[in-house]
Amino acid sequence: FLIYLSEDANSLLYNLLKKNEILKYKNTIKKLSNLYKDRLIYFSSASMYSDKHKGNIKENYKIYPNSLYSRNKIECEKIVKRNNGIILRLTNIIGKNMANRNVITTVLNQLKKKEIVIQNKFPVRDFLHVDDLLKLIFKIIKKPKSGIFNVGSGNGIKIYDLAKAILKRTNKKKKIISMEKKFKFSRKVLDIKKVSKNFGWSPKIKILSEIKNLLWKKKIAIFTGNRAEYGLQKPILQALKDNSKTNYYLIVSGSHLEKKFGKTINEIKKDKFK
Repeated sequence: FLIYLSEDANSLLYNLLKKNEILKYKNTIKKLSNLYKDRLIYFSSASMYSDKHKGNIKENYKIYPNSLYSRNKIECEKIVKRNNGIILRLTNIIGKNMANRNVITTVLNQLKKKEIVIQNKFPVRDFLHVDDLLKLIFKIIKKPKSGIFNVGSGNGIKIYDLAKAILKRTNKKKKIISMEKKFKFSRKVLDIKKVSKNFGWSPKIKILSEIKNLLWKKKIAIFTGNRAEYGLQKPILQALKDNSKTNYYLIVSGSHLEKKFGKTINEIKKDKFK
């Protein structure tokens, strides 16, 4: 089996690619599809569906090449389909070390600020935990079936409600500001009956209950004993300070505390590292 994770998940960056770079993607999927045929699992995207459906979206709903990213996904799907491959149209995947371009990381990265700013509070979206996706992959490999399958949670949540839930679970009281002020209907939630029936799979992890685990932070202690090593450590400390996923602690000792060496602990205090 080959699992082809395909193109950059950042569709905005993908849309900036040149034609020859996109052609490389297509040539790669052609070669791999011809080689692995019905043993190739292609990660496609739900981005090609319209967001105007009031109900959950099924695999036979119309798809739209509304961007370079989705257009390429559609063309790659055709290649994989010709060789009876397995196509998974994925919703928003979340979990530890997830991509930065989603509402959860957007909120988490602003927890230290006075206000939470999000692009649009109105849309309803579908989220799936990466552990549930992995369990599906194992089931597919065990008993493969060709076709196109929607992969999501099957449940939608309003972006504003998700942001509020994150703040509640972090015990933060902050104002949520939406850059988009005017309501515009937008709902994209996948119907997962087909994938559930074919592979005996259903997502188990509830996104709201998982938020606490997503908030888990690595604890890192850094020791500094003299001015020379602190100069090397300073960029690292700044990066840790800017990273919302880590709690760092700076332990200051040695010559930093000595008057004859300039008592450089005072300089460290000015840098406002904790």
